Amino acid sequence: MKSPRLGRRGLLAALCSGLLATFSTGIAHAQAADWPRQPIKLLLGFTPGGGVDATARLVAQQLAEALGSPVVVENRPGAGGTLAANAVAKAEPDGHTLFLMASGHSISPALYKSLPYDSVNDFTMVTMTTRFPFGVAVGASSPIRNMGELMKQAKDKPGTLSMGHAGVGTGMHLASVLLQSREHVKFIDVAYKGGNLAPTAVAGGEIQAVLDNLASMEPLVNGNRLRLLAVTGTQRWPTYPDVPTLAETVSPGFDVTGWTA
Repeated sequence: MKSPRLGRRGLLAALCSGLLATFSTGIAHAQAADWPRQPIKLLLGFTPGGGVDATARLVAQQLAEALGSPVVVENRPGAGGTLAANAVAKAEPDGHTLFLMASGHSISPALYKSLPYDSVNDFTMVTMTTRFPFGVAVGASSPIRNMGELMKQAKDKPGTLSMGHAGVGTGMHLASVLLQSREHVKFIDVAYKGGNLAPTAVAGGEIQAVLDNLASMEPLVNGNRLRLLAVTGTQRWPTYPDVPTLAETVSPGFDVTGWTA
């Protein structure tokens, strides 16, 4: 029997379900200290419409309800999330500026010669919010039907297939690089500024394939505009039980998942 399909909000709400319990003790302490005294800003480093953005809005809604105070989501896309990270690192440390950090934050120090902030010491971790695999997809009208065909074409015609992702230094970018390295193929790398830009580009025929957040792709997959070929974790994703993993198909042992915190 197939697992039921969850809507994107239902999927992310389930992933965030433990958030209020995690915050409850800290909230009670903060309220006793007359906090918050003003609206809270929740920054993220990607454009509206993607998985990180959807998670941020669910977190903001739950926090606002728990605190009785507005929580405003602010998108500052670009540079793999480092623009938003820098804004938070430089903000007044009064508890009114939060950062929805994506997995690429932990990678940035290895990718950039220098950063205007310390990725560890300039931030205080509050809680993890989600963990999830990424997905590989092509346009619904593409002749490519599965991962085997995608990799065969990439090997037969190296450097001719374009692979989009949510930005240089993001977890999706590095998952794509890892796949290419392991399987000795070469895609044309196309970086976007997060959100659902890369999946939309594939659906519109601008590029041939995408490796991105499943939540970003879900509306296009469910709307028959994208064909989901595989997921990057070791287990099939419950929302798409018929879609295999990369490990099952073309890259044994492949296991990459993303997170937000």
